[in-house]
Amino acid sequence: MNSNSLFPEYSVLETGRNEAQAMRLAEQLRQVDLQMLVTDVDTRSVVARLRREGIDNAMQLILLTEEEVLRWYNVGPVFVEILSGMRQQVVANPERIVDIWHNQHRLLVLPDDLDIRQEEDDFFGLPMVAEDEVGLELGASASVGSDNPIALLERCLVAAIEMSEHRWERAQVLRKYYMDGLPIDTIVEACNLPSSAALFRIVGKNFREPLLRGYQVKGIQFSESLLKTVKTLKKALLYAPSTELDILTRIVPNRFLEFLGLTLLQRTTAETFWGGDYIVREGEVERCRRTQRDLFASLQFRVVAAKESTIRKSITSMKNVDKGHSSHWLDINFLRVLLHTHPCIEESKKGFRLVSERLNYDCARLARIVYDAHMPLSIDDIQAQYERRYMQRPGSVAIANVRKHFPHIHSIRRGVWEWK
Repeated sequence: MNSNSLFPEYSVLETGRNEAQAMRLAEQLRQVDLQMLVTDVDTRSVVARLRREGIDNAMQLILLTEEEVLRWYNVGPVFVEILSGMRQQVVANPERIVDIWHNQHRLLVLPDDLDIRQEEDDFFGLPMVAEDEVGLELGASASVGSDNPIALLERCLVAAIEMSEHRWERAQVLRKYYMDGLPIDTIVEACNLPSSAALFRIVGKNFREPLLRGYQVKGIQFSESLLKTVKTLKKALLYAPSTELDILTRIVPNRFLEFLGLTLLQRTTAETFWGGDYIVREGEVERCRRTQRDLFASLQFRVVAAKESTIRKSITSMKNVDKGHSSHWLDINFLRVLLHTHPCIEESKKGFRLVSERLNYDCARLARIVYDAHMPLSIDDIQAQYERRYMQRPGSVAIANVRKHFPHIHSIRRGVWEWK
């Protein structure tokens, strides 16, 4: 093919382009598989013959001359005519051929290929094509240089969704679900889906699951390094506060978590103690919610800080544990996170206890005031501290009521209490 030509191969592309642009365009055309030019049975037969002759890419095709083709065995005028039309299609607009190849046919490995399009356009000095025309101006996200795994996965998800919109008619469902965060019923109606089950099949079975298993979805694939990052990220986010997701800018936070098999433990009207939403596994929301509620119930009458093991025993032995349940309902890992991070729990060398402002019962509040004083207190002093701390007067200040729960409190003389 033009082996005796004095001109470089890319010279055929220099019309309207400078030498650097023509060289780079030639490099890109060598990556374009001829399969993308197949439109019918005839072109499929031509491509099959070209492969047998060692012609595999678009650049080789446009360098192929009619004289060379006619020397092949059993080649007729119909073959030459079809081949000429395919060649003219590439020569007429090679940039478009490269765009179509990248957007609709080329295997895209994320995040490895995120910045390729932007680098190419910078090199060519070509104007950037609108995002809705080309799809992934992998530009759609800036450089992958960030070390934050949440930001990296978000960019890869956005890239996968935007590129799939050029390869899959149902990709609009992915955008509405992950990026727009629309309600299920709204997406079902807008995309004319038969049911919500069809929606979950698209976002789950057809998109999320194969990507996370390392399979291709419409020619889009997660790299091995990204799959490892996803596993590490899932472990890191488990039981973390929802504020970790504040870095997200394109993917809706709860749908981002769903992609990882996680969800949010969110406040309900029944929650008295709440320091913020936590990230938990799908299917474990109620278990974690129950762990949190029983933890705070067990700490209500805890004046002296206790170790984790003591608190666990207290929870599992509480009288309000439903019959038929055992300690398996207690999420130990989430319990540990609550003890160390919840703003309503204070930690010291002795262990953990509720901050005094979160105690609900008069007797516990009074006992905490006496214990924390580390000295005898008069009833007047106790009442004064109580009013300053809780902005109200105690219902009663009777040592008999307090000693029912806290026998360490003694009346050392009339009107003076001390923790012994």
